[in-house]
Parts: sequence; structure tokens; C-alpha cells
Amino acid sequence: MARDDITLHPELGLNPRLTTCTRCGADSSSIALLGIRNSMYTCETCGCHTVETKPTAARCHVPGCRGRLHYERDLHAGEKLPMGLCDKCEGEDKAFADEVAAGGVYWRCVKEPNHHGVLRAGSSLASAVRKSSGIATGPVGVEFTGDDCPACHPELVAPSDISPDTEGDGRSLV
Repeated sequence: MARDDITLHPELGLNPRLTTCTRCGADSSSIALLGIRNSMYTCETCGCHTVETKPTAARCHVPGCRGRLHYERDLHAGEKLPMGLCDKCEGEDKAFADEVAAGGVYWRCVKEPNHHGVLRAGSSLASAVRKSSGIATGPVGVEFTGDDCPACHPELVAPSDISPDTEGDGRSLV
């Protein structure tokens, strides 16, 4: 059997599942065809979740991990699965990548995982991060604590460097 073949589930057939965005949780436009894969497993090493058949002695699929997968539960009827990014988050990723390519800097907050974004190219903070890291071009990132996070404390960032967080989710170009 080829790797792309789907073995039908005895009761659920193709076992189609609607998907949600792994970042924001919004419904995405993808459908996962699981077939006989109907059980949720958790990796003992990295904690990621995967859907597999039961029983299995499979290893984690995360590159470089290879931890053992442990059975967690069977999927519920109609359960949606987090898989990939929605169109909005994909667009956001592209805007972030374009800004970093122009000299911006990726950032994230350690205290609030949903707070992340890009420091605008040419901003004083982006320039300082690039100078201190010694990385003039290409991707570079910085982590903030809750005390110095631009989303937690926008008053710490120069107003000219701020792009408003219109969604209220802590993700923005700063």
C-alpha cells in the first residue's frame, strides 16, 4: 500500500474531520480524511498530539524527537482537529516574514504565548536587537518577559513603532 492510501474505518469509512487553525482556533478550510486513524496519542518527550490507529507502538513524527506515543483517547463523533493555519493566520505569517526580510525582528512574550509579532524594520528597537545579536540580515528573534512585552505594556514602545492590535489578540507588527 502506498503511503498516501487511506484504509477505510469499518464504521466511519473515510472518517472525515473538519479542522481548526492551530494558532487562533478558527475553523479552517481543510478536511482531514483519517480512515482507520481514530485515536489521539501524546508524545512522552515533546508533548505533541497525533492521531493514529490503535494499538500502536509508533514514534513521534516531530523532526528530531522520536519519543514514544502513548494512547490518550478515541476521537469523539464530529470532533474537529487542529491542523494547519487559517487564511488570516497564513496572511499574518506572510506579512511578518516580509517585514523580517526588510529588517524587522520576530518577537514573542514568554508570559503570554499568544503575544507575538514583528518589530518593524528600521524601528529603534529592531535596530538595537539586530545590533546586539550580530545578525544584520535574515531572520532574528527576541523574547520578552511580561514586564517588557510590547503587547502587555504598549507604553514601553515608541508610538511611531506601534501598529495597533486590531484583533485584541496580542499579535501585531510593533
